[in-house]
Amino acid sequence: MSATNSQKTLDIARKYQLVDIPQASQIATRLHIVLDSLEKGKTIPEFALSCLEDENLHALRKLTRNELSFSAYEKMAKAEITARQSAKGKELKQVQAELKTLKEEEAAEAKKAEAVRRAEAKKAEAARRAYENDPRTIARQKARAELLALREKYSPGFFIDQDDYHRLMIIWRHVDQGKRLSEVDLAWLSTNEEYFSQELRRKYHANEAKYYEADFKQTRNPWSAVNACSQYRKAEMASSGDRLLSTLNLSSVKNAKLKSALLTTHGGAKRDQRLTKEAIRMGEEAHQVTPQNFRPCTLLGAIYMEMGQLSLGHEWYQKAIERGFSERAMDSELKSIFMKADKAGREKLKAFLLKEDHVRFAWVHKLSSTSKKLGKLSKSA
Repeated sequence: MSATNSQKTLDIARKYQLVDIPQASQIATRLHIVLDSLEKGKTIPEFALSCLEDENLHALRKLTRNELSFSAYEKMAKAEITARQSAKGKELKQVQAELKTLKEEEAAEAKKAEAVRRAEAKKAEAARRAYENDPRTIARQKARAELLALREKYSPGFFIDQDDYHRLMIIWRHVDQGKRLSEVDLAWLSTNEEYFSQELRRKYHANEAKYYEADFKQTRNPWSAVNACSQYRKAEMASSGDRLLSTLNLSSVKNAKLKSALLTTHGGAKRDQRLTKEAIRMGEEAHQVTPQNFRPCTLLGAIYMEMGQLSLGHEWYQKAIERGFSERAMDSELKSIFMKADKAGREKLKAFLLKEDHVRFAWVHKLSSTSKKLGKLSKSA
């Protein structure tokens, strides 16, 4: 989804007081379909309306039935968002209360145990065993073990500010349980990127992929399959995205934009798995279907660059730029390809890019130096 479309869907979600619900600003979800249909004055599909009941969006349901004016809807929607925020605040307070109770109980138990040891030395061993077998102690140990395990899994070695710990724990729990993150939590993680670890990102994208795959299976909306495959790739689970898109019959897809998106996304999953020939075939077919779309061009450009066919890869990237792809985005992709290449591949790509434009591609010097340092560190380790 382009940055313009992403901003547009976010603006619509804001208009309807639903920015705190992720589905409102994500294309292909039932809630987005409802909002988009309202904006365009179209009839809302029945399957999409069912989400209003699932999400307790009473104001929006009334608005779709023309039971409210928009000004009345805004008042009711603001009350609903306040209620949702209140519920989330209660959840946070509950976790904080649990942690506080845990610390208080530990202090009380420690004090009690110390008093018992001093007063009744002969009963010390029995008291210790009784403490260890106490269900409350077991529960506390389980909670502490869970927290430590989540931290080790999603934020190993990172310093965490005490004020952020409670919120992070909720995020870790939600993600680990396969739940989706709200727009608010995602915005917070984007602001505090040091907490958005690689493992946390993988799990987040995996959850998103499973959500879209489930939505596809329920609604048969192929755009959900596209989104699922895209998320699987970000989660480094390209084979799962490949598997999903392989179930679709492209010959029955008449919409050119959709067919191109399916081919390009599927081709990207093939590329991630080093299934180069299939990836190229899909990229070329997508380009034939939508010759003015830059995405198939970037796919083919990346594949040929990775194969070492640099001139051909550069030609495809130039075609992408002619069709709206930015040089900045191209450079970002080239940097990723450069860092993933082996030593010989990096040197070859470095020489090629500097020959093409030594000013624009001056960044290869810095990346080359960085890759050498990383290589020395890995060897010493």
